[in-house]
Amino acid sequence: MSALRSFEAAARHNSFTHAAAELAVSQGAISRQIKDLEQMVGTPLFRRVGRAVVATKAGEALAQELTKDLDSLSVTIRNAISAGTHDSVIRMSVLPTFGARWLVPRLNLFAETFPSINLQVVTRDRPFNMADEKFDLAIHFGEQDWPGVEYTPLCYDALVAVVSPALAQGDRIEEIIARSTLLELEARTGDWRRWLDTNGIKAPVADRRMQFDRFSMTIAGALHSIGVALLPTYLIQDELESGQLIQLGNKSVETDRVYYVARKAGDENPNIAKITAWFQAEIRDNVVRVPV
Repeated sequence: MSALRSFEAAARHNSFTHAAAELAVSQGAISRQIKDLEQMVGTPLFRRVGRAVVATKAGEALAQELTKDLDSLSVTIRNAISAGTHDSVIRMSVLPTFGARWLVPRLNLFAETFPSINLQVVTRDRPFNMADEKFDLAIHFGEQDWPGVEYTPLCYDALVAVVSPALAQGDRIEEIIARSTLLELEARTGDWRRWLDTNGIKAPVADRRMQFDRFSMTIAGALHSIGVALLPTYLIQDELESGQLIQLGNKSVETDRVYYVARKAGDENPNIAKITAWFQAEIRDNVVRVPV
């Protein structure tokens, strides 16, 4: 294990010196352990380039897999430590904006509801394998396209148009839309046309657009009066209630995509079912329509 840790740190830093500093050992110790590892695998793992070291092809292949293995082992050890003081450890992945704006404000209530559960929350915004990364639960958006996973629908994706008070001048929504920059997610350029049609607004879609890759940045853009944004109501409850953002129109635009609570297929942990039901109950009052 010491040799593997030394190798992983040296490959990450491209430096025996930096690896030694990180692991609080001497550079000579790093060199000896990597030499032992090279003898074990039967091939050089590094080559010298000036004062730096660069992984060979064999070293690169080992480093890629080893990082995953060490991360997985770290999770296993943390779970064992946590289980010593809790009845259950639940490791959950959430989408960054959903986690920050919907889940985190409810974690005190979660802790009161499930005092014996140690919840570990990690953000992910790309597909991953739940079994490989040792996740018990995940908040997933889109299609049911992950292998080895069971899905529980949480809520439909419903968007409302919102604007800051500084930009909400004028009596007609059409005027506000026509003069404003439209804020949208880069992967969802058709949402504005659907919202206009749903609300019966004939205003032309402005040429001025600004695209973001996350809802969190879209929310910030609306709050800073950059333009009019399409956002899920359950991510901006506080801003709507405080008047920091004003909703335009009376109708949301609902897509056919769904937020899901995902779990590993066949996992019978009763706490997972309880947490899933709690999520459904908490979000029910904040969305237009909840899947049956």
